Amino acid sequence: MAVTSVTKRWSGESGGLTKELDFESKGKADFAVVYDVIVDAPTTDNSHTVKADALVPQLGEQLDSEFLWVTSVSVSRESPILFAATVGYSSLQLDPDDPDANPLLQPAKVKWSTVKAEGEIDEDINGAAISTPVNEAVLGIMRPFSDIKATVTQPFTSFDPFVFYDFIDHVNLDTFLGFPPGTAKVDTLSADPNEFLVEDVKVIYYDVSIDVLFRNPIRTTFDKAWYNRRALKGTKVLNDNGDIVQATDDNGENVTAPVYLTETGQQTTAANVVWVEDQIFPSANFSGMGFNF
Repeated sequence: MAVTSVTKRWSGESGGLTKELDFESKGKADFAVVYDVIVDAPTTDNSHTVKADALVPQLGEQLDSEFLWVTSVSVSRESPILFAATVGYSSLQLDPDDPDANPLLQPAKVKWSTVKAEGEIDEDINGAAISTPVNEAVLGIMRPFSDIKATVTQPFTSFDPFVFYDFIDHVNLDTFLGFPPGTAKVDTLSADPNEFLVEDVKVIYYDVSIDVLFRNPIRTTFDKAWYNRRALKGTKVLNDNGDIVQATDDNGENVTAPVYLTETGQQTTAANVVWVEDQIFPSANFSGMGFNF
């Protein structure tokens, strides 16, 4: 007991635009489409079966536009298995080209602020490694870091939370809000349902808001602003024989704090520290989020 096919009838399309003679009044558009609907169980299928089927446009759906929505669906039976479904669309009582009147034509709004977070550091303001006089790394030194935050909000006709897994905690591959690739990271997301009426039919949309953090690169390039920059260090080193052994201090005693390492794992001094950068966040094209600036 189900609908097997829905086909638009070429001769069943009509449309119109009405406006009062008063120049200050707002116009209204309408549109109608007729579909041929075939069912597979003529003894049990009826007009309610047709209207409830997902293949038939439902109340509140859009007509590939931002100002026409389904406001009526009427079904009549033309044979045991054939129904005619007339779908009527209407617009809001407004100028569809006026972005201030139609909530779905609103551009994205951007609010700017700053956020602070505490982070551990292993270098001073000049970029020199922080170490003890015997070249052991000093751990646990914290400082605040400030990032610029943009809160971006825009109405969307629909919202699929799974899509945003492709952007949350991702860094931009493209320029976003004027910031170069690698400097922006999507931090949080929210989507609040909202609604308006068209011909007494409720149209649901979502006010989607994201927080994007922008990081100023410190002693690195823009594309690596969100990389983890660290001094190469550890308590294990490679000796001259290529064996992994415990690092020792100048007295030959095993160290208890990390020492600095070369790229090949030998022990070195703070003056010759090697800095490495690790990519810890995936990347994405932020234009794919669909915000309209």
